[in-house]
Amino acid sequence: AKAEAERAAEAERATAAVAAVAAAAGKPSHELYAEEHSPTNLQEYMRVRSTAGGEAVSFVYDCPDYEEFNIFGTDASGAACADAANLRMADEHGVLVKNPRDARF
Repeated sequence: AKAEAERAAEAERATAAVAAVAAAAGKPSHELYAEEHSPTNLQEYMRVRSTAGGEAVSFVYDCPDYEEFNIFGTDASGAACADAANLRMADEHGVLVKNPRDARF
């Protein structure tokens, strides 16, 4: 029963997060789009950016001193990728890790 309650709570949190992103994109929804809905998930970043209004959604490191640095950028070919320079800057500003694995990527 406890494991089932934990799964239900996780699904509810994921649904709320997806609904917030969808609402920002102008498309209310409650569908679970990605297994891991964290700000450092490149697959989720690319999915959100491909939606109507997705260009307006920011994926940033939210630092304690209120600085924000983009998590993703583009490589030489124009493909989305993690921005190593911004990760270094976020570290210098004391960013906290926010995904469930305590990992950045």
